[in-house]
Amino acid sequence: MKSVLRALPAVFSALLLAAHFYRSRSLALVAVSLALPLLLLVRERWSARVVQVGLVLGAVEWARTLAFFAGRRMEVGRPWGRLALILGVV
Repeated sequence: MKSVLRALPAVFSALLLAAHFYRSRSLALVAVSLALPLLLLVRERWSARVVQVGLVLGAVEWARTLAFFAGRRMEVGRPWGRLALILGVV
C-alpha cells in the first residue's frame, strides 16, 4: 500500500502530461506518457530512473508551454500573470 501511495504523484503527473499532449494531438507522446507509470511496476533501479527522466522532460515541456503562451499574451498586450500562475501550479 505504501508503494502505491508513493507512486500516485508520478501517475497523476503522467496523466496531466498525457492530457497536455492529447490537446496538441501528439498521440505518440500521449502513449508514452500513459506508459511511463507502468515502468514503476518493474522492480529494477533503471525503471525508476527512466520515469524520473520522463517526468523531468515533462516539466521542461510544461515550462516551454508556459513561456510560449505567456509570450503570445504579452505580444497582444493582454495580462499573462494569471496564466503563469495557473500553469505554474499545475
